[in-house]
Amino acid sequence: MTITDDDIGGVIQFSAPTYSVNEDGGDAVVTVVRSGGQAGGISVRLQTSDLFLVAPPLDPATATASSDYTSTDVRVTFGAGETAKTVRIPILPDVTPEGTEFLYVRLSDPQPSGAVGTPTLGTRPRRPCSSSMPRPPCS
Repeated sequence: MTITDDDIGGVIQFSAPTYSVNEDGGDAVVTVVRSGGQAGGISVRLQTSDLFLVAPPLDPATATASSDYTSTDVRVTFGAGETAKTVRIPILPDVTPEGTEFLYVRLSDPQPSGAVGTPTLGTRPRRPCSSSMPRPPCS
């Protein structure tokens, strides 16, 4: 007989590889999901790209904290059995046409145990899109 240890924190990752949002204010709503072990609690840190270095092969972050969005650094906490959480990143109204901009969001530091899958994703504040999320980038 094999007894599988399912009391682990599981794998925490974003629910989609990218999100799109209008740059006319409001919030980017990012969903963080948990799979695998769900018996115990776990938390993970979520940060916007002004708080970490974006490494290649990703494009440089072009959205600017305090003019395009509000810098965000939060701990997302899952209780036993919880599998999804949402985080709101305030997008600031911007009257200067700038085209597509990239804002990266990172998951790190799972506590007390677990793993982070796909730790970085890009959100794109842009004017021609609808604000529905998640969805593929607008063209």
